[in-house]
Amino acid sequence: MVITRDPEEGWINYGTGRVQIHNRNTVTIFLSPGRHTDFIRKKYWKRGESCPVAVSCGQDPLLWAASNFPVPWGLSEYDYAGGLRGKPVEVVEGPYSGLPLPTHAEIVLEGEFLPPGQEPDLEEGPFGEWTGYYHPSKSQPPVKIRSVLYRNDPILQGSPPLLTPLDYALGRHIRRSATVWDLLDREIPGVKGVWFMEGGTPYGGIVISLQQAWPSHALHAALKVLGSYSTAYMLRWIIMVDDDIDPTDWLQVSWALNTRCDPRESLQIVDGCWGSPVDPRLSPEKRERNEFTHSCAIVLACKPYHWKDSYPPAIRSTPERIREIQAKWGDRI
Repeated sequence: MVITRDPEEGWINYGTGRVQIHNRNTVTIFLSPGRHTDFIRKKYWKRGESCPVAVSCGQDPLLWAASNFPVPWGLSEYDYAGGLRGKPVEVVEGPYSGLPLPTHAEIVLEGEFLPPGQEPDLEEGPFGEWTGYYHPSKSQPPVKIRSVLYRNDPILQGSPPLLTPLDYALGRHIRRSATVWDLLDREIPGVKGVWFMEGGTPYGGIVISLQQAWPSHALHAALKVLGSYSTAYMLRWIIMVDDDIDPTDWLQVSWALNTRCDPRESLQIVDGCWGSPVDPRLSPEKRERNEFTHSCAIVLACKPYHWKDSYPPAIRSTPERIREIQAKWGDRI
């Protein structure tokens, strides 16, 4: 958990950042552009100041889960975690940084992000990332450690970002799915299900089921998701399906893709979407010029709206009929 305070608005942010040790009092912290911690440290740098920072190593798993979740700008992850638990998170004031630190953390490093150019940048990486690939090394401004707080015999949870499914994400794809459903329900009627595809990393692809009510209904919902801070990061696939498709069931989703989707008519590509330096598909040329963008495909795997009522009927039983059969025959089917 990388903890900072917005110097203008005063709210506390914490996020997930990989930390590399360089010597006894120097580390680097890799931050992807567009993340809140990166915004906050740049505010200090524009004022010619170092950015106070604390790194919590080993804490309540709920805090860790909050740290890797894209809560809105201005909302502290402490508040998000406290809301989930139903009571405030216990914190103590850091003796050097003045930042609120998790009272029950195992180890906390306090220090400051030095402004670029104050000391030579340090080579950071490579590191095996959640994408399933090694992110190449790149120079980063140093972070000077001024204080180390620790418990005797600290307990650290080992959670390397390996190939999916990811235990360390603590159900992030489920939480992200709930966030998208809540986002859509505020403006888009008819949403029946939302599911982030865990096998595609917690970010890469989402399936949304809805009951079409107007010609551009499915596209409208997809663009809403692509334009949201909470979901846009590294999002490559938005698959829209009808309300008779369970978005959590890949067999049903693939059936819709193969029988209700014409690639020329049903596929739309949006360029310049929010990407990341950890993207393994980022070309060397884009990486060299720090252009961390990619495209996103919106797949309308729905029955075409203007003739959906005359679409050939499916040969499968209705959910109600299936439940009747299951109730009658139980384990014998």
